[in-house]
Amino acid sequence: MGTVDVLFSGKIKPGTDVDQVAEKLSQLTGVGNQQAADLVSSGNMTVVKRGLSQEQGEKYVQAFTAIGIEASLRPSAQKAVSTPKPPPVAKPPSPTESRQDDAEQSVPSLSTLTKSQLEMEKPPTEETTATGTQSGESSYTTTTEVPRKEKNEVPQGPIESIRKERGGFQETAPSYELEWNDDARTVPASHGYLWIKRAWNLFMEEPGVWAAAFFFMIVCSGIVKFIPYGVGTFVSALLSTLFAGAVAQMAHKQANGEGISWSDFFQALQHKPAQLLILGVLIILYVAVIMFILLAIVGPNAFTSLAQGPAANPDFAKLSGTFFFAMVVGFILAIPILCASPFAAALVSLTDDSPLVALRKGMFAGLKNWLAFLVYSIALMIISMVVGLIVGLFAGLLHILGIPALLNAIIFVILALVFALPVYGTMILLPYVMTRDIFYSEP
Repeated sequence: MGTVDVLFSGKIKPGTDVDQVAEKLSQLTGVGNQQAADLVSSGNMTVVKRGLSQEQGEKYVQAFTAIGIEASLRPSAQKAVSTPKPPPVAKPPSPTESRQDDAEQSVPSLSTLTKSQLEMEKPPTEETTATGTQSGESSYTTTTEVPRKEKNEVPQGPIESIRKERGGFQETAPSYELEWNDDARTVPASHGYLWIKRAWNLFMEEPGVWAAAFFFMIVCSGIVKFIPYGVGTFVSALLSTLFAGAVAQMAHKQANGEGISWSDFFQALQHKPAQLLILGVLIILYVAVIMFILLAIVGPNAFTSLAQGPAANPDFAKLSGTFFFAMVVGFILAIPILCASPFAAALVSLTDDSPLVALRKGMFAGLKNWLAFLVYSIALMIISMVVGLIVGLFAGLLHILGIPALLNAIIFVILALVFALPVYGTMILLPYVMTRDIFYSEP
């Protein structure tokens, strides 16, 4: 009877939540939450198990379907078998060679995930062979056979049994190979909300580290803005690009299951600083060009004339129309940089892309995923408004109660830390989460 392979479709069942399914897959297999989320939402077909009987394959499909993953079976591809010529002289293998041969013949256990294979078998136990010689005697060989688990044996229950025999999925820490792709993929609109949720999860895994990084960035940006003649604003914009690259480095390390610490932020700041600063200069130059174009449309005295009102300015209606036209032109010209800026720093920091290439790829990524961007923007705006409303209501209540000014300020700071800090800490992680979702997948 022919054998079958088990496949993931890269999609989840309708009506299920990506993060919940990813969490269940993580519990079932041991992969990290972010890696599991990448797997179930990749949209790419992945072979999970090869060479099973029909009954065994159906058990695996049942297990994965039960947690919300679309899985299916296909006939296994037949492989040609060649019979090697026997060696002229038999040579007893060394213990190292014996273990290496067994390791090569065993099937990896969720330790690799490539485009062609994600195996979930327990590696067969090995036969350990020892060789040696004794003085004045011929060589001797001893072989110890360790009990071997059947190659295609499958736990007898769907999820519970597989979790019970977790070694059937992995013997070592799992990792599967993903790559940064040149072409951005198109994600569903619902990913606009998932970006916020995943960034929140990253923040809450290491809230102390990310809060400290956020405060450091705010303090640095605030200090340099005191530099006069507009230089401070220019330097602050450059620092924001440098900080974005460092955050992407740390977040990528955390998302791949590695621990992060406060010192990692300073190490990340030393990664590609020149290219990130060049990226910042390019963004500033583009924005400056837009401002010059708008100024040329409305004229240098437009804002002063508008501020005087219709009573003092007979051309107020005409000027208002010109100003509105300039705003429309400015918005259209700003679309490329609005699309590119969330991705560019992460792409420069984490890939071999130059600043110009990163801007180009980011622009097309944003245009291809405009609907997810729209959902993301609306969700983020609503969350910011709710947090601002809560903090404002508490501040107003404290004022009504007549609490002393110093105590009022202390309570306000505490409220801001409790409600606003997680939101802003999540926001600094959003560019990385978006970039990973759109550019980081199977080769």
